Amino acid sequence: MYRTGKEPPLVELRLGIDGPRFRARTIAIHYVLIREAVTVARSLRVTVPKLRFAIMSDIHADEQENSDTRIYLEPAHAHRGQYPMADLHHLIQELSLTADYLLLPGDTANKANADGLQYGWRKSHGIASLLGARLIATAGNHDVITHAPSTDRWQMLRDLLPGFPTGDAALDRQYWARGWCVLEQADHRILVLNSTADFPPYPADPLSPEGVEYFGYIERGGLLPTVEDEVRAFLASAQPKINVAMIHHHPLEHQLASHLQDSYGPMRRGGELIELFTNAHSSGRWLVLHGHKHIPQLVRATSVSSNGPIVLCAGSLGAKIWDPVDTVARNQFHVLELEDRAPEHGSTLIGAVESFSWGVGVGWYRAERKGSGLPARAGFGSNADPAHLAARVDALVPDSPGAFLPYCDLVGELEDLPYLMPADEEALEFHLAGRGLRALRGADNQVELVGRKAEPHV
Repeated sequence: MYRTGKEPPLVELRLGIDGPRFRARTIAIHYVLIREAVTVARSLRVTVPKLRFAIMSDIHADEQENSDTRIYLEPAHAHRGQYPMADLHHLIQELSLTADYLLLPGDTANKANADGLQYGWRKSHGIASLLGARLIATAGNHDVITHAPSTDRWQMLRDLLPGFPTGDAALDRQYWARGWCVLEQADHRILVLNSTADFPPYPADPLSPEGVEYFGYIERGGLLPTVEDEVRAFLASAQPKINVAMIHHHPLEHQLASHLQDSYGPMRRGGELIELFTNAHSSGRWLVLHGHKHIPQLVRATSVSSNGPIVLCAGSLGAKIWDPVDTVARNQFHVLELEDRAPEHGSTLIGAVESFSWGVGVGWYRAERKGSGLPARAGFGSNADPAHLAARVDALVPDSPGAFLPYCDLVGELEDLPYLMPADEEALEFHLAGRGLRALRGADNQVELVGRKAEPHV
């Protein structure tokens, strides 16, 4: 289905013939044909095995409605567009979504509410079953008792059934005893870190200077030096696989000013965590998934090395987004797809994140390109220069006004295209426009056609 450079293009569409009514009809007919061709091409494309992760971060489940969250004990028959967790069932069934894992990067509960935690855990397992997925979680600051004295602030999590965080008794024991555990499979591994493990005891006087310092401390989370040493030793002998690390707190501050940096900063020793993964040459490249920040983001962690991890902030499934963050973010649910390709094809860790946003009265829908957090689809793994890619696209599209090519046909020649990060995709479209090319998106907000602008009709 994909061209080698010798065959004619899969589909070519010319615009601007014999009057506006005929032209509109011709465009509509050809567009339908092209969409059929895109569907067939996608179905025939040969791919390597992939892993799929559904992600529900910062659920913030509570026992009753309040100003913090949209997720609480819902009635047996929930109306659509009113309860995000119930609406997820509809989304999964209507789109036939599946996943290998359902990941919960912390804050399943809201303000350590015991009923909310039980409810969120139970509902999450129901969603995992619907997806055909295994559930793996980690602790967030809202899941543990931090605003009152407690002999065991993690007791509510330890008492959950199935067991927290993995449902595997041996792994769960390691997580609680050492602050981390790793699920090893033949072609992938998932490293689960507890960033609440370094929380100090509740202060004797919460109004004292020590108390003020304590409350700032628990907002950040951290990486224990003992965990750093143990993980480093583990990585030194780890064989190459698809690698995912999950932690609640953000290891690095959000990189863009528009993402509204907070006052307390990233987790303690977050830079050391990123350095661990950057220097883990034998294990392969890593993706770090976190929550805590309610503004979704997908970035490269470091400019020091191309082996630095990809960092995915999943935002929040259920927290009520506050002003002015609600101008750039929505509640989101994600499906992450990862694959590991041969080094001769460029970056070994590639993939994409499919994102859905939720609205009152609307339910879940494919995210917009702007103002949602992550767009409907965000790739990662390409190190290609967008300007260079634009030049190669220009050479592939037929050199005549109004000529289009299906995006999937271009992907057959330029395998980096689907793995551009959102900012790089915007840069590509900027450079394409400078060459008289434009991208046409379908109803799912994804590019379906790329072609030349038509000459003005005379």
